[in-house]
Amino acid sequence: MRLNKFLARTGIGSRRQCDEYIKNNLIKINGKVETDFSYQVSSSDSVRYNNKILNYVEEDHLYILNKPIISICTSSDQYGRKKVLDLIPSKIRLFTVGRLDSRYKGIDKTKAGVRPDFNSELDSWLHSFTPAINYYYKNILKFETDVKYNMFGPVRPWDRSNDNTGENLRLAMAQNPYLHTMIQSGYYDGATQYFDAKYTMWRLDPSGRMKDRLVFKGYRSGHMMYLRKDDLKKSNDDIRAFIRYSTPKKGEPAKY
Repeated sequence: MRLNKFLARTGIGSRRQCDEYIKNNLIKINGKVETDFSYQVSSSDSVRYNNKILNYVEEDHLYILNKPIISICTSSDQYGRKKVLDLIPSKIRLFTVGRLDSRYKGIDKTKAGVRPDFNSELDSWLHSFTPAINYYYKNILKFETDVKYNMFGPVRPWDRSNDNTGENLRLAMAQNPYLHTMIQSGYYDGATQYFDAKYTMWRLDPSGRMKDRLVFKGYRSGHMMYLRKDDLKKSNDDIRAFIRYSTPKKGEPAKY
């Protein structure tokens, strides 16, 4: 691994900052000052910055933090108030993760805040989806228009007043023995969250008398599980199996 990348992964700064550390003779490898930016660090090397040994963390760690009211979302505070970063027992470099898919990482101006500076997952997705759909309309369908195609509609602000969706679904399933429900959820979805979906399903049928008509499937993906090829196949197979399972046989009476 290149020296500046190694230094950045230890958490002492960005790659550009680490280049300055190398340039200013602040990095020692095996007791000698190293100024070669392209030096390949091996597992046997002892790397020091300001005479402090640097340890490289190979694995990524995901922190899910329930922020206390007394802690503020910032990386520094002139008034000495408690910060969320003080609650994380780690000195490694931190990244924000995508809300719709936490497998995507982003770099913010500060290490903590109320929200990320940008949606790292959307930047990746829209660079694929937007050109593809516009090319399809213009070159395949031969549809010419000046109207802008919005990848996302104006859905905010959400109106959750009088939201009885779960109870309405439970009542519909109670009234119709033919009605089955399957929930598909990505493990890395931070918007419509995996455990929220499970909790909703548990609350939907506390008596357990409809458990044979409730199906839950999880995938190693985010909000749109079909973006991962393996889960695209698995989710489609699950849908087909659900349809076969929930379709009543010919002449089968509607009863519990």
